[in-house]
Order: sequence, then C-alpha cells, then structure tokens
Amino acid sequence: AVCCAVVKQAADCLGFALGAVWQIADPDIVVLGGSVIKDFDVLNPLLSAALQKYVQSVSTRQLRVVTAKLGGDQGMLGAVYNAADLHLKG
Repeated sequence: AVCCAVVKQAADCLGFALGAVWQIADPDIVVLGGSVIKDFDVLNPLLSAALQKYVQSVSTRQLRVVTAKLGGDQGMLGAVYNAADLHLKG
C-alpha cells in the first residue's frame, strides 16, 4: 500500500512538472528516460491522469509522452562517452 502511494505521488509530481513545461514551452512531445521508464507501463496511466488534472488545455491537442529508445541507460552512456572523450584528448 505504501509503495502504491509513493508511485501515485511520484506520477502526480511528474505530471505537475510536465504540465507546467507544456503550458510554458508547448512542446510537441516529451521524451522520458532514465530509471523512471523502467516500469513505465505502471506509471503511464497515473501520469496521464495527473496531466489531465494539471494541464489547462486551450487546445484539443494532447501532450505526447514517450520513452527514450535507449531505455534507462542514457546517463551511463553519456558518462562513458564523456570519459572516453576526456581520455582521448589527453
């Protein structure tokens, strides 16, 4: 029960943040990556509900939220790339 409440609260907070970004920047799509997408099938319906709660839409367009193609490994891949780049530069 506690875990479910934590996931719901996390989805609500993420929905609030994405809703604010959407209303300010009006992106066509939001790409989520990192550990947040490991169980996206659980998070997605909760996130969609939070977005509907927080977004005051002036259009009928819905915000597209997708997961990154690299899965949750972007941070690690970026760190490896940066380390290799620094090593090659000397």
